[in-house]
Amino acid sequence: MVAEENSRGEAAPAATTSTSDTPIPLARSAASFQWELAASKFSMLLRTSVSVADENKIGVVPEGELRRVVDALHSSLGRALKGDAPSGGFPRVTLSHPAVFAEFRKVIGIPDAAFYASLALQSGRERSDMRSIPVSQASGKSRSSFFLSPDQHYIFKSAGVTEIRTLHRIAPSYVQHFRDHPHSLLPRYVAVVQLHMREHETIHFIVMCNALGGVRPIHWRYDIKGSTHQRLASQKERQKKHPVFKDQDWLRDGRQLVFSCADDPKDYSANAKHLSIASSRNGFVHALRKDADFLRRMLLIDYSLLVGVHECNSATAVSKVEQTPGLAALITPDAVTYVCLIDILTSYGMRKVCEHFFMGTLFGCRDISCQPPRVYSQRFMRFIDMISVVRERRYSAGTKAVGGEADLARPQEELSSGPLRLEETSDSIETTTVQSI
Repeated sequence: MVAEENSRGEAAPAATTSTSDTPIPLARSAASFQWELAASKFSMLLRTSVSVADENKIGVVPEGELRRVVDALHSSLGRALKGDAPSGGFPRVTLSHPAVFAEFRKVIGIPDAAFYASLALQSGRERSDMRSIPVSQASGKSRSSFFLSPDQHYIFKSAGVTEIRTLHRIAPSYVQHFRDHPHSLLPRYVAVVQLHMREHETIHFIVMCNALGGVRPIHWRYDIKGSTHQRLASQKERQKKHPVFKDQDWLRDGRQLVFSCADDPKDYSANAKHLSIASSRNGFVHALRKDADFLRRMLLIDYSLLVGVHECNSATAVSKVEQTPGLAALITPDAVTYVCLIDILTSYGMRKVCEHFFMGTLFGCRDISCQPPRVYSQRFMRFIDMISVVRERRYSAGTKAVGGEADLARPQEELSSGPLRLEETSDSIETTTVQSI
């Protein structure tokens, strides 16, 4: 069910109403026509240059309550994106803090017309062509509903009031972080949408770039937190069409993030908008460390690194990936590995403090996922540092490498069982090697 706000600020199922499915007609003005004309040009460009690979497309045609919600959302979204005054009736769509997120899209290189082309209902369509991700397909324990834009470059995630407030709290620092660190791997939150189905029934959506919406088919997906406690994909998850594996799966599979070199200053571009981490281990670790430090200062935990692996062979070897804002990739002759931090909006509040105290202290589960922000970021970065290796290093036969050959990573005994130590690593990284493509 679609989440809406409730008195506790949590995601809850939306109530069923008798609101009509009929899309709201939009008045066409000269300004609207210019918007749509510009958007149509971008739409054609997007379809011909950076279409998401068929193997990476997810979701189903929404039905029932989800169909009612997505039609209401999509029919009114274009008006809100153009800045037109909302209609007086229901349903209607408004944008939260539109100026802040418009500035953020500018910072990361997403033109307004291109954004509109991806999200707005195409002229002549009477019903939405957005897709939804059923609960049976979604990974993790989230109660949120997910919709995808027609081109699947953007994801709409329903969110409770608590999550929305957290995003609004960090928004100014979040935008500044991207100005200071354009190669950040934080998720790209590009809009907050409010769908008013009727009076006292508002559904909040956070719109973000699809970090796995690349042109290269993704063969393996992992969600890495840096914890080993209950971090193994369930049998139910493994049976899905696109399973997402976890930390223990990564270690058992002998996976590594393999780089061609430790440092490569030529890869760095301070004005990059489209992110690609070409070959440098230190550049990748440095970018993640900056992000982890930001999340620690914002008192945020429970985030993880989403990893999508496209395995190459001689016929599919690539030297670069598509120029799409929101897509970050590690590139080697053997693999294109899409990477992005996700789920960064969990604050270390009283509920999490109690969870850490009872589970971590009273019950002795020292490696539980829930940790104070400083400890969480240290543990996360230690794990990332441990699995990120340079191609020249040798390791025991039989282990696998993401982005490299199977005999070129760190010794497997360094990834042996047991809780990860929480000490911060002492690597001195002076050069970032992230490049724009």
